[in-house]
Amino acid sequence: MATTELRVRFAARPRRSAPNVEFIQSLRPARLLLAALIGAFVLALLYILQIQTLVQMGTQITRLENDLASKLIRQEALRVELAVLHDLASIERRALLDLDMVTADIQNVVPVPDLPDGIDLSDTPWIEPAPPTDIHWLQRILTRLAEPAARNAPPGAIGRSGA
Repeated sequence: MATTELRVRFAARPRRSAPNVEFIQSLRPARLLLAALIGAFVLALLYILQIQTLVQMGTQITRLENDLASKLIRQEALRVELAVLHDLASIERRALLDLDMVTADIQNVVPVPDLPDGIDLSDTPWIEPAPPTDIHWLQRILTRLAEPAARNAPPGAIGRSGA
């Protein structure tokens, strides 16, 4: 018998290798580079999305500020128009020229009967009291100037008319 024709057969055993070893062996530099590029692309897209959101918010804030400015300008214009419409001279001019109204020549006084008992027309408690009238600055100066003259005058001289 020739030794070249001799074949030995062993029972087939399954290969036992760790799954991580196969994964590490299957990794090639090209695949690693492709995974890194895909990861960088995803991160770049997330960054662009974040920047886009910030730009949209900035644009919306600018638009809202412009709307606020236009509303404030319109409000001021309405205040000016209201002041013009409530001007007494313009109201009198409209009454005389447009509505052909004339001033009353004769005053008609109507007597008012006395109120029955129990009716009170005084101000309600929640109405604010009238503010005190401020003394004009010229009146304050004149009273201060008059004080030293009153101190230096002899007693009884104040209130006398020339005698």
